[in-house]
Amino acid sequence: MERALELSQALAQSRTRITGPSLQEISIGLRSSPVPVSMFTRFTELRVLELQAYYTEFTSSSIHGNMLGNLHTLRIVQPNESLLNAFSMMGLESLQNLSLPYSTTHSPAVVKFLKAHGSHVLHGKFGHNVHLIDLCKNRIDIEFDDDLGPAQFTCETPHESLTKMTAPGLKDPTTINLDTFDMFPALREIYLLHFTWPTTEREISKSKAVPFAESLLEKNIKLIDKSGKHWVPRVKSVRQRKR
Repeated sequence: MERALELSQALAQSRTRITGPSLQEISIGLRSSPVPVSMFTRFTELRVLELQAYYTEFTSSSIHGNMLGNLHTLRIVQPNESLLNAFSMMGLESLQNLSLPYSTTHSPAVVKFLKAHGSHVLHGKFGHNVHLIDLCKNRIDIEFDDDLGPAQFTCETPHESLTKMTAPGLKDPTTINLDTFDMFPALREIYLLHFTWPTTEREISKSKAVPFAESLLEKNIKLIDKSGKHWVPRVKSVRQRKR
């Protein structure tokens, strides 16, 4: 695979004429407008696209359904509604990995994009607006930019495929209704990237995460800290919780 190229808008047109047909991975930075979406026509073999579009307006003329037909991974670094609207008109049948910036997850353009392509996505990194999970019914894992809280476990219909969640940390677990996990029958692991399990008896007794983790284990879901360890219930704590 060719190494990702860092392109400015000034170089984009000339560089794509030379290397576009053979590129498989590219990172593009755009800083001015307008940019025709037709610039992606030459990327016939592209599998990985990272796009930073700073206040760039994309024109959607000359879009056809098989543009970027081999794209496997799409990482959008900056929020851009015109880009998402344009990509919504493409086929993107190979898309499996999707990363969207935190600030785009409330956007109507995101909803439009996921209605068009969400069924292909298996791995996603989104902001905290989790109701979008209803548009990605085949997704097997998701990573959030925000700590876990009640919003992350909200969906309108059961999600049968999601097996793993990842987030920086955990907000007050007492605000999360454990019954909501019935909406995720396949969920088995929740990773907390910045969280460490307490080690002393005093810390354990004060921790809100410990009883939460033990309740999750009863649903066959492991709560895992940044070292990769899930909570193992102690006999004493289990008895206390069941009283």
